[in-house]
Amino acid sequence: MCQQPSAFLPSLRPRPNSHVLTAAFARIDAILPLSDPLEVRYTTNWLTRLLSNSSEEHASLNDSAARLLILLTAGTAGSGDHTKQYDFANPTGNLSISIKETNIADGIGHRTWGSAPLLARLMAASPSSFGLDSQSTLRILELGSGTGLVGLTIAKLLLPSNASSRIVLSDYHEATLDNLRANVKTNGCDAVAKVQKLDWRHAYCDETYDIIVAADVTYELDLIPLIVSSVSQHLKKGGVFHLMMPVRKRHEAEISAVQAAFDASDFSNKLVAVTSLIW
Repeated sequence: MCQQPSAFLPSLRPRPNSHVLTAAFARIDAILPLSDPLEVRYTTNWLTRLLSNSSEEHASLNDSAARLLILLTAGTAGSGDHTKQYDFANPTGNLSISIKETNIADGIGHRTWGSAPLLARLMAASPSSFGLDSQSTLRILELGSGTGLVGLTIAKLLLPSNASSRIVLSDYHEATLDNLRANVKTNGCDAVAKVQKLDWRHAYCDETYDIIVAADVTYELDLIPLIVSSVSQHLKKGGVFHLMMPVRKRHEAEISAVQAAFDASDFSNKLVAVTSLIW
């Protein structure tokens, strides 16, 4: 019987050297797909923590870790609906979120992509860094919510102390929206989280938000001007936009396009801070 990842993956404190990590990646690769949900969860969390504490100097190792994360997800995608459990450290304790992923037609929103767990982990660890510890009533919008991990993390952070705040989890495809609603209900976030269809080509209402967040939404160059336009339409004066996107050589075109699009945008009527979180 093959040894499982929980038995051989090294501690990440201190960070292992490149030889140790390369060997660990090879051992994971050799036993994929993993059949034990607990091992999938353990390995996913290990890879996510590794990526969240990496820098561009670790580009090759980061690519290998990101590839394994995708394979871990893809390994269960073909078997129909499945649920993944995410546990994030929080100043007041542990924050747990249950996410259902499903085979749906749009091919994007049915799975949780690599940037979302990283952004969710950062938010859970330091809500104040994202303005989520405010006692004032907040209106928050997530663009391209997908399975809803980031938005539900925010909802759970708001529930204990700021239940008057609201977050809108938005996406476009109906099947994605149905799955989002199911995840909101499963996690008991109905009181603060609302699911809303949002077409980036058009403003769906006049409502504006204090905070807008997005992860894994810059996967096509044609979408970037639409994202910038949506932020411009929906962000309040003085608001903040937090964007999590991967930085790799293969993403250089997207990175440049995002920077150029925001530089060219007219935010003169807003004191907007655009926080680009990269991994």
